[in-house]
Amino acid sequence: EFGNGVAAINVITKSGSNTYHGELFELFRNNHLDANSYLNNEAGRKLQPYTQNQFGGAVGGPIKKNKLLFFANYEGKQLNQNGIVTITPANVAVINAKLRAIGYPGPQIATGIYPNPVRTNNVFGKIDHRFSANDEFSIRYNLYTVGSQNSRGAGGLNAVSAAAALNDTD
Repeated sequence: EFGNGVAAINVITKSGSNTYHGELFELFRNNHLDANSYLNNEAGRKLQPYTQNQFGGAVGGPIKKNKLLFFANYEGKQLNQNGIVTITPANVAVINAKLRAIGYPGPQIATGIYPNPVRTNNVFGKIDHRFSANDEFSIRYNLYTVGSQNSRGAGGLNAVSAAAALNDTD
């Protein structure tokens, strides 16, 4: 059916049913609830703040019993995290001096922690209509958005000025 040496992935999405049903979920993580570690410690305070909140819900049921059913789902994520630039302070000073010497108008580089929050939303809706035992019709809608500051290209030996934001809607 699928040929020779090919991977096949089948995905089945939830549908509504003849009874109403729903669910809610929440994942919460906060660095204030985490144990501190030697690598994340400076004079007893945590250097890398981190919170993650993933939440959502689903609902489904009949519009017209045995004929017209619906299902809807929402998932969101709010991730507050930081990245770190590890260029040594001595090298930062040399690079910034050279940038000033050539009259570079852009931002100076820095070492240390920078913000890197991520926000995502995913909405899904589906309606199924059964015309007869042999004929069914389904319609689906999916919307995905993601936004992030400093999400690409920064960190390690790359200054924040090399970063790009991520804003996407599918």
